[in-house]
Amino acid sequence: MKKIIKLVIAIVLVVAVALAAYFFFFDSSYDDDDYGYEDEYDDYDDYDDYDDYDDYDDYNDYDDYDDYDDYENTDSYTSKKPKNKYNSDYSQNSKNNSKSNDDIFSSLGSADKLQGTTVIISIFADDTKTSWAKAKQSTKDNSLEYVGIAVDWLTTSAKKYGSDNHFIYDWKKNSDLYYTGKIKTDLTKDGMDNATCNFIIENIDYASLKTKYNADNMIFMVLVNTPMTNTVTSCTTNWYEGIMFPFEICYMYVNASGSEEPPAAYAHEILHTFGAPDLYMDDPYGDNYGITKEYVKWCKDNKSNDIMYTCYDSKTGKAHYDSVTNNFTELDAYYVGLTQKSAEVQKWGFQKSQH
Repeated sequence: MKKIIKLVIAIVLVVAVALAAYFFFFDSSYDDDDYGYEDEYDDYDDYDDYDDYDDYDDYNDYDDYDDYDDYENTDSYTSKKPKNKYNSDYSQNSKNNSKSNDDIFSSLGSADKLQGTTVIISIFADDTKTSWAKAKQSTKDNSLEYVGIAVDWLTTSAKKYGSDNHFIYDWKKNSDLYYTGKIKTDLTKDGMDNATCNFIIENIDYASLKTKYNADNMIFMVLVNTPMTNTVTSCTTNWYEGIMFPFEICYMYVNASGSEEPPAAYAHEILHTFGAPDLYMDDPYGDNYGITKEYVKWCKDNKSNDIMYTCYDSKTGKAHYDSVTNNFTELDAYYVGLTQKSAEVQKWGFQKSQH
């Protein structure tokens, strides 16, 4: 009897194994697609697409993040490229959380045309290399005086082209235009913009200030207490298509190459925020309106006194600290939005103004 039971069990096991094998190998209803292996887990288009995740245009674009003209030892980052709306993903913050930057600023950044009311916010910034802790008050006072001389000159010069502009900048009269703090980077080196923009977002209620002063434009002036041994001259970062933040930032290094930066340097950098290009250098990177080597040579040969070519007196080669003796030309007026055309631009074949 036991032998019969064992024989039956063996037969059942053999039949079970045979049936399992049949369904596994021959039943056409079994398909990878039924379980989503191909469509959900092995599709390179979904998870390994270089266009989605490794696109150099998105993450490694030299124009956006590593532009030599933005940061390296040039006098200024020069022109604004044609712009769309800026990245509003970064527009909300603890100080300005009631509006997006799209609602606060124009599509050309925080400074548009040299027209109307412009507010200048002064940030006396410590960084990883410099500090204002032991600076004389006169150093700060001088910078305020130089800004005043610069904007008075700008206001008078622009009126010749029909501009009705007005600057609000005096932080002694308007304490909410004065800020101090540490920006945790070297403000004379490349890559300083992200740290500066984060400082602005975290500490300055620029939306309320723009409303309070009924401002058409807003400039953030970062003043760095550089020593006389500093060799990096002041520079400006303009907002342009692809940059994260809309802020127009003038980095004023109070001392450079053995002397204080003069009022003309402040005027020069302020003009950059409205779109004026440098005229002492050509355009190797495509961000200076196509200024040519031939034009730069022409300026040199003819001792141009254009404020965008030189911040020194063209006759003496010296800086003035009580006035600005340079010229605001029709080319400058065109690029800051005050005229519809420029004979100089047409003659030399430079790129059109952003305005």
